[in-house]
Amino acid sequence: MNQLSLVFGVHCHQPVGQDPAIIERAADDFYLPFLKAMEEHPRFKFCAHFSGALLMQMELIRPAWIDLVKLLIHRGQMELLGGGIYEPVLMTLTESDRSGHIRRFSDYLQRLFGPRGRPKGMWPAEQVWEPHFCGPLRDADIRYVMLSGHHFTAAGVPANSPAGTYQTEDAGRMITIFPIDEELRTSILANPVDDVQGYLESRAANLRESSGSLLTLMSDGENFADRPGTTERRYDDGRLKKFLDAVERSDFLNPLTPSEWMSTHEPRALVYIPTSAGHEISERRGGWRSFLTEYPESNWMQKRVFLAASKMGPVLEKLGADREARAIRDLLDRAACNDPYWPGASGGLYLPHLLGENFEN
Repeated sequence: MNQLSLVFGVHCHQPVGQDPAIIERAADDFYLPFLKAMEEHPRFKFCAHFSGALLMQMELIRPAWIDLVKLLIHRGQMELLGGGIYEPVLMTLTESDRSGHIRRFSDYLQRLFGPRGRPKGMWPAEQVWEPHFCGPLRDADIRYVMLSGHHFTAAGVPANSPAGTYQTEDAGRMITIFPIDEELRTSILANPVDDVQGYLESRAANLRESSGSLLTLMSDGENFADRPGTTERRYDDGRLKKFLDAVERSDFLNPLTPSEWMSTHEPRALVYIPTSAGHEISERRGGWRSFLTEYPESNWMQKRVFLAASKMGPVLEKLGADREARAIRDLLDRAACNDPYWPGASGGLYLPHLLGENFEN
């Protein structure tokens, strides 16, 4: 059977101002068990995006978890993905801040985890993509992004196109895209491990290239934890361990990090992804900007932050490492956290404590 490479990744985020009890529960139900499962399967390589707001809380409440992240990074098993430091939607920011937020998060990851923790790739917040993001990403030393299958559908790429990576550009600024396999993402969360294994085997058997190909999976990390109102716990029933065991026993699957794939493979083709977003936003509105017109309070809040950043940004840039300037910069960054700007699955715009946090900042 032909070799099939697998980039497996998770995205984990908690908003600025989140109830500490919720973060503690998420830490015990998902974040710790997930990384412990990965630690027990050292040959399973993967990538992960942990937002800045989440990491800063975990530093305080679960320092042992931070140490586990360091271990997985330094033994080459995990690659971190970057983004805006407090998970902003990039289009809400000033032009200079789009790269600035990303660089500040990359700097924080490097301080926390060392040079190997500095990201080369990025998870766009809420999967919001606009073509002009290529420039700010390259300015922040980001070389690749993960985008859902919905983005490729919007670009007219057939769902059965060959697996691998693609490339896009704006004004000559090139970015590699890892397209997320939506069928695999759905299957791994809903189906028995044997069915997931069968899907992967069928994809490998149908490969035309003897050199192999690539499938990319990214899912919200909390999807692997127990869900309120259900009896299923994906750790208690051993599903994650069964999947990791099956991949490690497989003679046709090769789990690897995104950078490892890029070091030996060129993108398959050029693609131009239009302004688009992930499944939840696309189904409801088609684009993230529409929330600014539907919810006047969201638009008002975003314009206040934008104006403050426009006026203060040049001053803060000149002050550089000044302690007070860094504190002001951090408040502006926190106020750009995307959750209170739209309803979202968890109700962000309707949650007073999240709105209040942004206004306070």
